[in-house]
Parts: sequence; C-alpha cells; structure tokens
Amino acid sequence: MKALLILIVFEWKTLLKGLFVVFLIIFPFTFLPILVSDGFDTDALLNHLPWAALFTFLFSLFILGAALMKNVQSLYYRKKIFDMPAFEKLDFYGRFLGSGSISKDLESMLVGRVNKYYFRIRIENPENENIMVEITPLIDYVGMTELKEKLISNHMFAESDNDLLVCFKSLSKEELKNENLLLDKLKEFEELLLLHKAVSLDINDEELNEVKSY
Repeated sequence: MKALLILIVFEWKTLLKGLFVVFLIIFPFTFLPILVSDGFDTDALLNHLPWAALFTFLFSLFILGAALMKNVQSLYYRKKIFDMPAFEKLDFYGRFLGSGSISKDLESMLVGRVNKYYFRIRIENPENENIMVEITPLIDYVGMTELKEKLISNHMFAESDNDLLVCFKSLSKEELKNENLLLDKLKEFEELLLLHKAVSLDINDEELNEVKSY
C-alpha cells in the first residue's frame, strides 16, 4: 500500500493525463447503442450523456488502476533484485525510466560511477529465477570506432537505439548473492575504456548525490 501511495504522489500528473486520454478514447463509443437504436435523436443523446460520462469515468479509473498495480508489482520485483548483494555493493543511485509517459511502464534502474566512468544498469524479467542484467557504459562513442568494434566482438556488446552499447548478462539469483560479481565486471569494462581513452558522457555528480530515487 505504501508503494502504491508513493507512486500516485510521484506520478499524479501522468495519472491525470492518462485518465483524460482514456476517457476521451472510450467516451464516444458509449453512444453507439443509442445511435443504433434511435439514430441521431438529440433528446435521446442528451438523456444518455450523464450515464455515458459516469460509465466512461469509472471504466477509465479501472483501466488506470490495473496499469498502476502492474507498475507497482514490477517496481516491487525490481527493488527486491536491486537489494541483492551484487547490486548493493555497487552503491549506485536509483532512477526511473518512463516517468511522465502514459504509453510506457515505469521502470527502475541504477546509475553510478566506477572510478572514472559512469554505468547504467537495468534488469529484465525480475520475477524469474534467472535475471537478464543490461549494462550500459555511459560514454561518448564519437570517433571511437575501434572501441565499439572491440566491445561488440570481444565482450558481447550490442548497439541500442540511442547509439550507446549495451551488454546483456543472464545471472541467477544465486549468482547475485556474490557481492563482487557485478563490481568486478564493471572494473573490467572500466579498464578497457581507460585503455582506449574513452570520454564519459557529461553527468552531473551533484544531481546523482542529492538523493536516491527509491
């Protein structure tokens, strides 16, 4: 319940926007039965208007509530995974993806620095026994063709939609109990980035250090 209330407070503007959009989509369809039975009868349409508005509002609330519970459950699973030793050892900061969007689910992720370079960590299928961990070095790849090729060919990185490279690791929950597992991997990547004199993206340290998002 506490997580639900926090999410409502955190995303109340998005929830209102979502409620409005869903209402506008559903509302016209509630007049179809009247149009079929009575045609374009103005009196019949006006008499139906209050019931149509009430039904649409309640149905929109139901849809919004279902989406909200789905997000709460997903964030709960992710929080449990991020509390495991391998992630805790990193001491990264929690951030949210999808905030302010009515078309994307809210997703928690981690952002932090290992020595000189920043990394972003996301997880997929957190409710499963094996977790897909996505590691993204936050560096500028302009003029770094050799580094990109090496990361792709030797370290199983792949290009993403935003021109960054991501590495996927399938790890079991048992493996994630090893607190040094991810830290050692990030240190390995950090040494490779240093070797190729990679340039970190401009990230505000003060904003990261102010407060964790969850």
